[in-house]
Amino acid sequence: LYDLLEHEIVPLFYDRGGDGLPRGWIRMMKEAIKGVAPVFNTHRMVGEYASRFYLPLAARAARLDSEDGRGVRELAAWRGRMEAAWPNVQVLEVESDEATERAVGESIPVRARVRHGELAAEDLQVQLFHGEVGPDGDLQEAAHLPMERQEIWDDGTAWYSGQVPCERTGHRGFAVRVLPNHPDLVTPFLPGLIRWSSDPVEQGQTEPVPV
Repeated sequence: LYDLLEHEIVPLFYDRGGDGLPRGWIRMMKEAIKGVAPVFNTHRMVGEYASRFYLPLAARAARLDSEDGRGVRELAAWRGRMEAAWPNVQVLEVESDEATERAVGESIPVRARVRHGELAAEDLQVQLFHGEVGPDGDLQEAAHLPMERQEIWDDGTAWYSGQVPCERTGHRGFAVRVLPNHPDLVTPFLPGLIRWSSDPVEQGQTEPVPV
């Protein structure tokens, strides 16, 4: 970087003609604008904000406000039911392949049994939270994947399954977490409700699987 500044940028910027303008620098800036603007500019940025955030939020607000605010009342009632029933939501079991080694490109199958209690299974989303296990046992560069519901039992529990990808070498870890699920939530974290697996994976901890 210093070599670039010393031998190219600084000389070009201070090389000025009789009119006091750095013609070489101006020419390079115009070329940069011509090459960069079509793929990176405020028009693209504003359009992306509109399509990803503003327009969906406007549609959501209109939907919730329709019929004299019926959607808002229904969402508030749903949230109240979630908060009241959440203490009974629990990850009862987590099962995974007992093999402790995996090759890069393979995956770790995981099954979890979740108690949803008085809530419908559709009110919940179950996720695999996975990543590389750091020196302190925390997950680094963590990501999450949805687990698919496989069975619903009459005792208020359901089984879910998923796959932890082993994308590179190292110690991989995972945890199962449960979040609220509703089409009108901006984010599943908005209600402040979350349940982590506690057996065999402690809350906030990881189960390392070397690969």
